[in-house]
Amino acid sequence: MAWFSYLKRREAFSNREGVAAYDFSLLRSRAEQGVSAMVRVRNEAQKISHCLRSILPVFDEIILVDNASDDDTIDIVRDVIRREDSAGKIKLFSYPYRLARFGPEHAATPDDSLHSAVYYTNWTLSHCTRRYVCKWDGDMVLVRERRATFQEFLHGIQLGRRACWTLSGQTVYRDEHDDYYLARGEVNKEIEVFPYSLMCRFKKRPHLESLQRPVIFPKKDFTPVCFFELKFVDEDEFSHWSEREWPSERKRREWANYQLVRDGQVSTERFQRLGRTFLDNQVL
Repeated sequence: MAWFSYLKRREAFSNREGVAAYDFSLLRSRAEQGVSAMVRVRNEAQKISHCLRSILPVFDEIILVDNASDDDTIDIVRDVIRREDSAGKIKLFSYPYRLARFGPEHAATPDDSLHSAVYYTNWTLSHCTRRYVCKWDGDMVLVRERRATFQEFLHGIQLGRRACWTLSGQTVYRDEHDDYYLARGEVNKEIEVFPYSLMCRFKKRPHLESLQRPVIFPKKDFTPVCFFELKFVDEDEFSHWSEREWPSERKRREWANYQLVRDGQVSTERFQRLGRTFLDNQVL
């Protein structure tokens, strides 16, 4: 199937609900050099400004899709565009359909439904116009000290054989007093950067969606921790899950650390205190 997709020039996708405005196509490849960041958000008002301001200098375009936020996310995005985005990198789209939460809800939802994270993510991918794509979430902030190195990396990957690249991120928690804590050892790595290709699209897994990587695109690692993943205890950071029986050690660790920070049980063995200016420092 992957090789068959590679021979196609375009593949069309439609949703079972029959909403033609949200049908889409994926192309075999994109010719324009550069890297598109695909940013899917819902209710990220406390984080989205720092997220976008941290990555504006390094990506060639930012495809931002809002999934029916009912907070100030959209107003903040528009303010960042007005104040910061003179180059017009940010393209704002709306996806108004409620998504099935990860876990059993996701498992029971067909992947051609407007309510599937698979369909939503591939629909977002269809709007990316550059040769490479980076999946970047609204709760991720680029490490300031890695900005130049990461930009060089994004340029360099376009010069050689196409590959899929993992990025490493470390979780940072914010407590009710607006102090930030780096979780020691909580470094997660997954494929985030990949060629725009019919063979690189998102497929359904038992609990969530993930990128399908064909064997012709080798997996490589960008090893430095290049982003912080933010979790704030005044938000329900696990509302997109439909169960609390976590399917992975990563989710179990995040849940445990979130509860510790929320309850004020922050030990120096498990956390490094960063202080209240940590987040602003990343976008100086």
